[in-house]
Amino acid sequence: GWHTGIVVPTADLLAAIPELSARFSDSQYLEIGWGDKGFYQAEEITTGLTLRTIFLPTESVVHVVAIPKSPYESFPYSKIQFLCLGDRNSSSLIRFIAGSFQSSSKSKIIELKHGIYGEVFGPTTYYHIIRRCPESAGSGT
Repeated sequence: GWHTGIVVPTADLLAAIPELSARFSDSQYLEIGWGDKGFYQAEEITTGLTLRTIFLPTESVVHVVAIPKSPYESFPYSKIQFLCLGDRNSSSLIRFIAGSFQSSSKSKIIELKHGIYGEVFGPTTYYHIIRRCPESAGSGT
C-alpha cells in the first residue's frame, strides 16, 4: 500500500546507465523505487522515522534492488501489475528512470549507503506525502 516499485529488465537499464553494471549485471530484473532518503537508508524502521517520512518534506533517493528471477516469483505476496509497453514507451520509461539518478560534476551516479534491501542512489528531489514518487528533471516525460 505504501510503496510502488517499477521492475524493468536489467539489460534495458544498464544500457542507459552503464555505471550500474558492476553492481547489477548478474540479475535478470531491477526493481526501482523512489522515497525518503532516511527511510531507505535506515537500519531500523521506527515510528518516528515513519512519521517524519510521511509528514515532512525530506530528501528523496532512488532505491535499486536486484531481482534474480521473475517478479512473480520474487514477490509472491505482492500485487503485481504487468504492463506491455511498445518500444517507444519502454524507452521513455527507461529514460525517466535514468534521469532520476543524480549525477555529480564528473557525470557519475552518486551511490549512497546500502538501503533497506537494495542500493541507494541520489539524492533526486524531495519526498512528501503529497509527492511520493518524485518527478525526474529533464526526463522528457
